[in-house]
Amino acid sequence: YIQFSNLNRACTVALIVVFTVSAILFAGSAAASPWVSASDVRVRQNLEYLNDAGVLPISVTTWPVMWSDVKTALTKVDKLTASVTQKRALRELEHELRYKSDKGFKRSLQVSASNSRNLLTHSGSYYREKGELHQRLSWDGENVAFQLQANVTTDPGEDDIESQLDGSYVAAVIGSWVIGAGAIDRWWGPSSNASLILSNNARPIPAAMLRTRGEQTFESPWLSWLGAWQFVSFVGQLESSRHIPEAKITGMRFTIRPIDGLELGASRAMQWGGEGRSEGLKDFWKSLTSQGENTYDGESGSGNQLGGFDFRYGRALTESTSAALYGQAIGEDEAGYMPSKFTSQFGLEGVVSFDQNGAYLKGFVEYLNTTAGSFNEAQYNTAYSHSVYQTGYRFRGRVLGASYDNDSKVTSVGVSLNQADNQSYSLVVNNMQLNTDNGQGGNSVSLGAQSLYRIELNYQAVCMGGRLNLGLSRLSEELVTPNEDVEQSAFYAAWEYRF
Repeated sequence: YIQFSNLNRACTVALIVVFTVSAILFAGSAAASPWVSASDVRVRQNLEYLNDAGVLPISVTTWPVMWSDVKTALTKVDKLTASVTQKRALRELEHELRYKSDKGFKRSLQVSASNSRNLLTHSGSYYREKGELHQRLSWDGENVAFQLQANVTTDPGEDDIESQLDGSYVAAVIGSWVIGAGAIDRWWGPSSNASLILSNNARPIPAAMLRTRGEQTFESPWLSWLGAWQFVSFVGQLESSRHIPEAKITGMRFTIRPIDGLELGASRAMQWGGEGRSEGLKDFWKSLTSQGENTYDGESGSGNQLGGFDFRYGRALTESTSAALYGQAIGEDEAGYMPSKFTSQFGLEGVVSFDQNGAYLKGFVEYLNTTAGSFNEAQYNTAYSHSVYQTGYRFRGRVLGASYDNDSKVTSVGVSLNQADNQSYSLVVNNMQLNTDNGQGGNSVSLGAQSLYRIELNYQAVCMGGRLNLGLSRLSEELVTPNEDVEQSAFYAAWEYRF
């Protein structure tokens, strides 16, 4: 059997091979950078706003989003019928696309500082640790792109600092596919507040990746009704300081857009292999086909699996208003080769635009339950946990799904104002019931059952030639957590500059 005993080394080799071959084959041409990060709040909000208004139909539930998809969609826009606010959002996307399309090397520097670690994150969270510095050097061609990102962060509970290469990648186009390797953030699902299966809450996992080059369509009349579709996947290796060191993780996602405004997604993630466990293709296939998830004979057996479905349906209500309904259900176990014991999430968001000044106001309300069996019979200490992979569905101490971790119920309400002068304001209020069963050691955020509120304010603007982000959050009471350096009141500042 082919062994996957050292995937980090394999990823490094893949980076070198992909870059070298692609540079030889495709050197000399230039085009847009590969993708839009889920944490790029302004671009994400513009894409969702234009998509729901029916101006720019595009997939907005699988992040990072390919810039090639944005470019293709922009060429089909009828600007003559677009409103003042829609034209402003389109101009911002075109401006960002032009920057990403510049030939040669691009550099940027981002610094952030806070008095507290950030445990309760969302897609637009700008930091995890109290102090962070990120320096990026990227180069983009028509069929190859790479980025080297050097990071320096504070080490929780320590006086020293830690360095990583998170955010680095190399990617190349081969036909209708994009292949690559690196450590990039991913966000799978329709909500920008939380994802039940894969979010940017934890540090990115070093992985090899494969995805379609933009959205595809089926030529067969039997399948053409599915509309535009895309597939993304990755295989990576988790850290060595786990119950089963260097366990492997595989993720895959398939989405379709069968009718205007509707996007349907199916996601799958599984942990398998690792030190002391067989890592051959037979074991990978058993995990992929859900054979014997909870059986283990000391070496072989299937792995820890999550899978489920999501939807997002958005449409214009009037010339100045639009709305979207979304939901996600992720099963922690399987029954009859289908997901079961679902965690759940449902939300509604709406936008009102103001053509007199080109601004738009966006609001949302959402309910999330990370208890397995949330639809019927609750199964506590099950979500993001496993009897064999006892460290759980986590990476370096943080859950890979919703930041609240398991057995939590959260109701969120938020509003944001996106202005034409590059300023943005947002307010989010969370009513959180964390670790509701009072389980000990099963939740990485809260040591016991806690019911509390959280309010977060955020402001973004252009400052000194870069983008400034200021934030303030407050918990109704102190969070009782196993993590160090977490304060009841937190403030942060981040600034990014492009050279």
